[in-house]
Amino acid sequence: MVAPSDPPGRGRLSIEERAARRDHMEHASGDRYQILLRSLRAGREMRPLSLGTDKIEWHPIARKLLIAILIGLTLYVAAAGGYRFWRLGHVDAWSGPDAAVTSGQRLESCAVVALHEYDSVYPVWVRYGGKVYVATGLGRPLPTTLTGRYDITAYTLGKLQLWRILDTPDGRTGTEIILRFAPDNVGLLFRAATDCQ
Repeated sequence: MVAPSDPPGRGRLSIEERAARRDHMEHASGDRYQILLRSLRAGREMRPLSLGTDKIEWHPIARKLLIAILIGLTLYVAAAGGYRFWRLGHVDAWSGPDAAVTSGQRLESCAVVALHEYDSVYPVWVRYGGKVYVATGLGRPLPTTLTGRYDITAYTLGKLQLWRILDTPDGRTGTEIILRFAPDNVGLLFRAATDCQ
């Protein structure tokens, strides 16, 4: 007897046939997963998956985007390296009442400057008032309004300002100055190098 929902020409499996199939699946010598896949495929042949043999299909824009990123990165590295190389050999002249203040990253006549690493914001040395000041790497908080402890000079280099210290013995004798990168409230302390001219 055929159930109405069964496809025509195929009878319903008897309880014995179902038990025989279940026994065959449980006691088969092969891999149970493979047997299950074979029965789910219902006799249709499936292409086996190949790992690593297919070529990667690139989207046309993805290749161009990758090339543009690599070119941009190369140009950035070259420009940053070129700027650093130029800045290492360049001496900056500060604007102010006269051209007496200069600064830079390297100073051939000063061995103390050679010990310092490159700084992308501050110079390593500053020539001011006939002395060469070298960066100490120490920060010093600065007030937003002048209180008599500091004196802002008229010398600037872009946003860098040169400040004199009036509240310490080293500041009053002129052996320490501060460079402030405006509008920061912290400045970098510079100390006079006695063996540099």
